[in-house]
Amino acid sequence: MDVMYLKSLDRLKVILKKVFFDNYHLAAALSKSNISVYRLYLKIITFLLLKKAGFLHIAWQFTFYFQAKKFTLYIQNSLDFSVLHEVFVIKEYDWFLNRKVSTVLDLGAHWGDTTLYYALHENIKQIVAVEPMLDLYSRLIDSTTSYKQVVPIHGAIAPHDGEISFYVSEDTVGNSLNKRSTKQVAVSVPSYTLETLMNISPIKKFDLVKFDIEGGEEYLFKNHLFPTIADAYIGEIHLNLISFNLDQIQALFDDNFHVEFHPLKMNRYIMRAYNKKMFN
Repeated sequence: MDVMYLKSLDRLKVILKKVFFDNYHLAAALSKSNISVYRLYLKIITFLLLKKAGFLHIAWQFTFYFQAKKFTLYIQNSLDFSVLHEVFVIKEYDWFLNRKVSTVLDLGAHWGDTTLYYALHENIKQIVAVEPMLDLYSRLIDSTTSYKQVVPIHGAIAPHDGEISFYVSEDTVGNSLNKRSTKQVAVSVPSYTLETLMNISPIKKFDLVKFDIEGGEEYLFKNHLFPTIADAYIGEIHLNLISFNLDQIQALFDDNFHVEFHPLKMNRYIMRAYNKKMFN
Protein backbone atom coordinates (compact mmCIF):
# COMPACT_ATOMS: atom_id res chain seq x y z
CA MET A 1 0.00 0.00 0.00
CA ASP A 2 1.03 3.59 -0.54
CA VAL A 3 2.93 5.01 2.46
CA MET A 4 0.94 8.26 2.40
CA TYR A 5 -2.30 6.27 2.39
CA LEU A 6 -1.18 4.28 5.45
CA LYS A 7 -0.21 7.46 7.28
CA SER A 8 -3.57 9.02 6.44
CA LEU A 9 -5.30 5.88 7.69
CA ASP A 10 -3.37 6.03 10.96
CA ARG A 11 -4.32 9.70 11.42
CA LEU A 12 -7.96 8.84 10.76
CA LYS A 13 -7.84 6.09 13.39
CA VAL A 14 -6.45 8.56 15.93
CA ILE A 15 -9.17 11.10 15.12
CA LEU A 16 -11.95 8.51 15.31
CA LYS A 17 -10.60 7.23 18.64
CA LYS A 18 -10.58 10.76 20.05
CA VAL A 19 -14.00 11.70 18.77
CA PHE A 20 -15.90 8.52 19.56
CA PHE A 21 -13.97 6.41 22.10
CA ASP A 22 -12.37 9.11 24.29
CA ASN A 23 -15.47 11.27 24.36
CA TYR A 24 -17.66 8.33 25.35
CA HIS A 25 -15.40 7.71 28.34
CA LEU A 26 -15.49 11.42 29.13
CA ALA A 27 -19.30 11.34 29.10
CA ALA A 28 -19.23 8.28 31.37
CA ALA A 29 -16.89 10.02 33.83
CA LEU A 30 -18.95 13.22 33.97
CA SER A 31 -22.54 11.90 34.08
CA LYS A 32 -24.78 11.16 37.04
CA SER A 33 -26.48 8.04 35.60
CA ASN A 34 -26.21 5.47 32.81
CA ILE A 35 -29.00 7.17 30.84
CA SER A 36 -27.41 10.60 31.12
CA VAL A 37 -24.14 9.17 29.75
CA TYR A 38 -25.71 8.71 26.32
CA ARG A 39 -27.40 12.11 26.41
CA LEU A 40 -24.12 13.83 27.23
CA TYR A 41 -22.23 11.75 24.67
CA LEU A 42 -24.74 12.68 21.96
CA LYS A 43 -24.46 16.36 22.84
CA ILE A 44 -20.64 16.19 22.71
CA ILE A 45 -20.67 14.50 19.29
CA THR A 46 -23.27 16.96 17.97
CA PHE A 47 -21.16 19.89 19.14
CA LEU A 48 -18.01 18.47 17.51
CA LEU A 49 -19.73 17.75 14.19
CA LEU A 50 -21.32 21.20 14.00
CA LYS A 51 -18.02 22.81 14.96
CA LYS A 52 -16.12 20.83 12.32
CA ALA A 53 -18.69 21.73 9.65
CA GLY A 54 -18.32 25.42 10.47
CA PHE A 55 -21.93 25.84 11.61
CA LEU A 56 -21.09 26.62 15.22
CA HIS A 57 -19.42 29.88 16.28
CA ILE A 58 -20.42 30.17 19.93
CA ALA A 59 -19.60 28.24 23.08
CA TRP A 60 -22.09 25.65 24.29
CA GLN A 61 -23.07 25.22 27.91
CA PHE A 62 -22.52 21.71 29.26
CA THR A 63 -23.61 20.35 32.63
CA PHE A 64 -21.36 17.73 34.18
CA TYR A 65 -21.35 15.65 37.37
CA PHE A 66 -18.25 14.56 39.25
CA GLN A 67 -17.92 13.25 42.81
CA ALA A 68 -21.73 13.60 43.01
CA LYS A 69 -21.34 17.33 42.39
CA LYS A 70 -22.86 19.27 39.52
CA PHE A 71 -20.84 21.85 37.59
CA THR A 72 -21.33 23.81 34.38
CA LEU A 73 -18.80 24.79 31.72
CA TYR A 74 -18.95 26.70 28.46
CA ILE A 75 -17.11 24.56 25.91
CA GLN A 76 -15.48 26.44 23.03
CA ASN A 77 -13.80 23.76 20.91
CA SER A 78 -12.68 20.14 20.64
CA LEU A 79 -9.50 20.92 22.58
CA ASP A 80 -11.60 21.63 25.66
CA PHE A 81 -12.88 18.05 25.57
CA SER A 82 -9.35 16.69 25.08
CA VAL A 83 -8.18 18.59 28.15
CA LEU A 84 -11.14 17.37 30.21
CA HIS A 85 -10.37 13.80 29.09
CA GLU A 86 -6.79 14.14 30.35
CA VAL A 87 -7.92 15.53 33.68
CA PHE A 88 -11.13 13.61 34.49
CA VAL A 89 -10.63 10.30 32.65
CA ILE A 90 -6.88 9.69 32.51
CA LYS A 91 -6.55 11.66 35.78
CA GLU A 92 -3.12 12.87 34.80
CA TYR A 93 -2.84 15.19 37.81
CA ASP A 94 -4.50 13.04 40.42
CA TRP A 95 -1.92 12.73 43.13
CA PHE A 96 -2.31 12.14 46.86
CA LEU A 97 -5.81 13.63 46.80
CA ASN A 98 -6.97 11.09 49.37
CA ARG A 99 -4.03 11.72 51.68
CA LYS A 100 -4.07 14.80 53.89
CA VAL A 101 -4.03 17.18 50.90
CA SER A 102 -6.00 20.36 51.54
CA THR A 103 -3.99 23.07 49.74
CA VAL A 104 -2.88 23.10 46.09
CA LEU A 105 -0.79 25.43 43.95
CA ASP A 106 -1.87 25.04 40.32
CA LEU A 107 0.80 26.50 38.02
CA GLY A 108 -0.43 26.69 34.44
CA ALA A 109 -4.09 26.58 35.42
CA HIS A 110 -5.20 27.07 31.79
CA TRP A 111 -8.96 27.78 31.81
CA GLY A 112 -9.47 26.00 35.11
CA ASP A 113 -9.65 22.33 34.13
CA THR A 114 -7.31 20.95 36.79
CA THR A 115 -8.35 23.67 39.25
CA LEU A 116 -11.94 22.45 38.95
CA TYR A 117 -10.86 18.84 39.33
CA TYR A 118 -9.17 19.69 42.63
CA ALA A 119 -12.00 21.96 43.79
CA LEU A 120 -14.52 19.14 43.37
CA HIS A 121 -12.71 17.09 46.02
CA GLU A 122 -14.12 17.66 49.51
CA ASN A 123 -10.74 17.64 51.25
CA ILE A 124 -9.24 20.42 49.09
CA LYS A 125 -9.82 23.62 51.06
CA GLN A 126 -7.77 26.16 49.09
CA ILE A 127 -6.28 26.33 45.60
CA VAL A 128 -4.04 29.08 44.25
CA ALA A 129 -4.40 28.95 40.45
CA VAL A 130 -1.82 30.78 38.32
CA GLU A 131 -2.32 31.44 34.59
CA PRO A 132 -0.44 34.00 32.39
CA MET A 133 -2.71 34.26 29.32
CA LEU A 134 -5.40 36.91 29.87
CA ASP A 135 -8.15 35.15 27.87
CA LEU A 136 -7.50 31.83 29.63
CA TYR A 137 -7.27 33.63 32.98
CA SER A 138 -10.71 35.18 32.30
CA ARG A 139 -12.11 31.73 31.54
CA LEU A 140 -10.43 30.40 34.69
CA ILE A 141 -12.31 33.00 36.74
CA ASP A 142 -15.60 32.20 34.99
CA SER A 143 -15.10 28.45 35.42
CA THR A 144 -14.33 28.64 39.14
CA THR A 145 -16.45 31.59 40.26
CA SER A 146 -18.66 29.28 42.37
CA TYR A 147 -15.69 27.88 44.27
CA LYS A 148 -14.60 30.21 47.04
CA GLN A 149 -11.58 28.06 47.78
CA VAL A 150 -9.99 29.10 44.45
CA VAL A 151 -7.64 32.10 44.44
CA PRO A 152 -6.74 33.04 40.82
CA ILE A 153 -3.52 34.89 40.04
CA HIS A 154 -2.75 36.36 36.61
CA GLY A 155 0.90 35.84 35.70
CA ALA A 156 3.78 33.49 34.93
CA ILE A 157 6.65 32.12 36.98
CA ALA A 158 9.75 33.85 35.61
CA PRO A 159 13.32 34.86 36.53
CA HIS A 160 12.19 38.42 37.34
CA ASP A 161 9.17 40.40 38.49
CA GLY A 162 7.35 42.72 36.12
CA GLU A 163 6.47 41.54 32.62
CA ILE A 164 7.81 38.89 30.28
CA SER A 165 7.24 37.82 26.68
CA PHE A 166 4.91 34.86 26.36
CA TYR A 167 4.48 32.97 23.08
CA VAL A 168 0.93 32.06 22.17
CA SER A 169 -0.10 29.05 20.11
CA GLU A 170 -3.39 28.62 18.30
CA ASP A 171 -4.27 25.53 20.35
CA THR A 172 -3.41 27.22 23.72
CA VAL A 173 -1.83 24.08 25.22
CA GLY A 174 1.44 24.98 23.46
CA ASN A 175 1.62 28.46 25.01
CA SER A 176 5.09 28.93 26.45
CA LEU A 177 7.79 31.30 27.67
CA ASN A 178 9.92 29.65 24.96
CA LYS A 179 9.32 30.37 21.30
CA ARG A 180 8.60 26.95 19.83
CA SER A 181 7.23 27.86 16.40
CA THR A 182 7.33 30.70 13.89
CA LYS A 183 3.53 30.69 14.05
CA GLN A 184 3.52 31.69 17.70
CA VAL A 185 2.70 35.31 18.58
CA ALA A 186 4.51 37.11 21.42
CA VAL A 187 2.44 38.91 24.05
CA SER A 188 3.48 40.58 27.30
CA VAL A 189 2.21 38.99 30.54
CA PRO A 190 2.77 39.71 34.25
CA SER A 191 5.74 37.83 35.69
CA TYR A 192 6.64 36.76 39.21
CA THR A 193 9.66 35.12 40.73
CA LEU A 194 8.79 32.17 42.93
CA GLU A 195 9.64 34.29 45.98
CA THR A 196 7.17 37.01 44.95
CA LEU A 197 4.46 34.49 44.12
CA MET A 198 4.81 32.89 47.55
CA ASN A 199 4.69 36.33 49.18
CA ILE A 200 1.38 37.23 47.54
CA SER A 201 -0.08 33.75 47.98
CA PRO A 202 -2.41 33.29 50.97
CA ILE A 203 -0.74 29.89 51.50
CA LYS A 204 2.95 29.84 52.40
CA LYS A 205 3.48 26.09 52.11
CA PHE A 206 1.29 23.81 50.01
CA ASP A 207 0.40 20.17 50.36
CA LEU A 208 0.58 19.76 46.56
CA VAL A 209 2.09 21.72 43.67
CA LYS A 210 0.88 20.89 40.16
CA PHE A 211 2.73 22.42 37.21
CA ASP A 212 2.20 22.29 33.47
CA ILE A 213 3.98 25.37 32.19
CA GLU A 214 5.53 24.28 28.91
CA GLY A 215 9.20 24.89 29.71
CA GLY A 216 8.57 27.43 32.46
CA GLU A 217 9.60 24.70 34.89
CA GLU A 218 13.15 25.89 34.14
CA TYR A 219 12.52 28.85 36.47
CA LEU A 220 11.03 26.61 39.14
CA PHE A 221 14.01 24.28 39.10
CA LYS A 222 16.50 27.16 39.19
CA ASN A 223 14.91 28.64 42.30
CA HIS A 224 16.18 27.36 45.64
CA LEU A 225 12.68 27.64 47.15
CA PHE A 226 11.14 25.11 44.79
CA PRO A 227 11.78 21.90 46.79
CA THR A 228 10.57 23.59 50.01
CA ILE A 229 7.15 24.99 49.08
CA ALA A 230 5.19 21.70 49.19
CA ASP A 231 5.16 18.13 50.42
CA ALA A 232 4.12 16.71 47.04
CA TYR A 233 4.67 17.73 43.42
CA ILE A 234 3.25 16.59 40.11
CA GLY A 235 3.96 18.18 36.76
CA GLU A 236 5.01 17.89 33.15
CA ILE A 237 8.68 18.14 32.31
CA HIS A 238 9.71 19.18 28.79
CA LEU A 239 13.37 18.21 28.44
CA ASN A 240 13.61 19.87 25.02
CA LEU A 241 12.65 23.23 26.54
CA ILE A 242 14.82 23.29 29.67
CA SER A 243 18.50 23.00 30.57
CA PHE A 244 18.00 20.26 33.21
CA ASN A 245 18.12 16.50 32.76
CA LEU A 246 16.16 14.05 34.92
CA ASP A 247 19.10 13.29 37.23
CA GLN A 248 19.61 16.99 37.89
CA ILE A 249 15.92 17.45 38.65
CA GLN A 250 15.93 14.52 41.06
CA ALA A 251 19.00 15.99 42.80
CA LEU A 252 17.00 19.14 43.67
CA PHE A 253 15.16 17.16 46.36
CA ASP A 254 16.73 15.93 49.58
CA ASP A 255 16.68 12.33 50.83
CA ASN A 256 13.30 12.81 52.49
CA PHE A 257 11.67 12.89 49.05
CA HIS A 258 10.79 10.06 46.71
CA VAL A 259 10.99 11.22 43.07
CA GLU A 260 9.80 9.33 39.99
CA PHE A 261 9.45 10.12 36.30
CA HIS A 262 6.92 8.60 33.90
CA PRO A 263 7.45 9.02 30.14
CA LEU A 264 4.66 10.58 28.08
CA LYS A 265 6.17 11.30 24.69
CA MET A 266 9.65 12.03 23.39
CA ASN A 267 11.33 14.49 25.81
CA ARG A 268 8.18 14.73 27.95
CA TYR A 269 7.69 13.21 31.39
CA ILE A 270 5.34 13.42 34.32
CA MET A 271 7.28 13.98 37.53
CA ARG A 272 5.84 12.85 40.84
CA ALA A 273 7.67 13.69 44.02
CA TYR A 274 6.56 13.43 47.61
CA ASN A 275 7.93 13.79 51.11
CA LYS A 276 8.03 10.32 52.65
CA LYS A 277 6.51 11.65 55.87
CA MET A 278 3.17 11.76 54.02
CA PHE A 279 3.03 8.00 54.56
CA ASN A 280 3.64 8.23 58.31
